[in-house]
Amino acid sequence: MKLRYKPENASKSILIANNIVKPTSNFKKSKAFEFSSAVAGFGLLLRKSKYISNDYTFSNVLESAEIASSDDMYKREFLELVKLAEKFSNIQ
Repeated sequence: MKLRYKPENASKSILIANNIVKPTSNFKKSKAFEFSSAVAGFGLLLRKSKYISNDYTFSNVLESAEIASSDDMYKREFLELVKLAEKFSNIQ
C-alpha cells in the first residue's frame, strides 16, 4: 500500500509504502473480529452490495457468527435475525 501526504507548509510530499501480506491459513482471528465481520457481511448481504462476492451467503454469516457466539443475549438475537433474513430471502 502506498500513501503519500504533504505536511502543512511543506513543499514536498512524503511517501509511506508498506507491503500488505495475506494472512496464512493458521491466522487466528479473535471471537470479536469473527463476530464483527459476520455483522458487516450481513449488512452487505441485506443491501445487496456490489462489494461482496456472489458466493457469500447467509449461511456464511451464520457460520462466522456462531463461532463467536456465547451466552450473550444480543449475539443470540443476531443469529435469530440472520436466520429470519435467510428464510425471507428464499421466499422471493
